Amino acid sequence: MLPSHDGTLTFIVFPLLNPLENAFGQPAQHSRQTWLDLIVQLTEYVAFLHEKRVCHRDIKPKNLAINMETMRLVVLDCDLMEEFSHAKDAIVTTYVGTKDYSLPAYVSRPERGFDPFELEKYSLTLTCDWMRSRAQESSD
Repeated sequence: MLPSHDGTLTFIVFPLLNPLENAFGQPAQHSRQTWLDLIVQLTEYVAFLHEKRVCHRDIKPKNLAINMETMRLVVLDCDLMEEFSHAKDAIVTTYVGTKDYSLPAYVSRPERGFDPFELEKYSLTLTCDWMRSRAQESSD
C-alpha cells in the first residue's frame, strides 16, 4: 500500500510469481525449450541494463522468479542495482553480491578495482549455466 497525496491508499498488485529454483518442481517436468527461453530472457534483460549503463550486481538463481501464466522471467532483489553513467570506465572497489556467483578475485580483493559490467557477465554466465543444467535434465 502506498499513501497518495490526497490521503487515499493506492494498492500495487503483482502477479503470482514462483521462485525459479522451484517453479517447475523437478526440471524434467518442463521442456528444454522453456529453460532456453528463460536464459534468453535473462540475457536480454542484462543486455538492456548494460546498454543503459546499469548493473543489477547480484544476478543469481535465487533472485529470479517466473510468472507461470506468461512464462516471463522476473528479476528480483534490485537493491544493489547501480547506474554507472557518469564513468566511462566504471570501476568498483567495494564488494557487493553473492560469493558463489562472484568472480573469486573480486571476492578476495575488491579494492583492486573491477569493471562492474565484467563482474555481472561472470554472475550471468554462472546463472545461465545453472539454468542450462536444468534444461539438460528436462524432457523435450
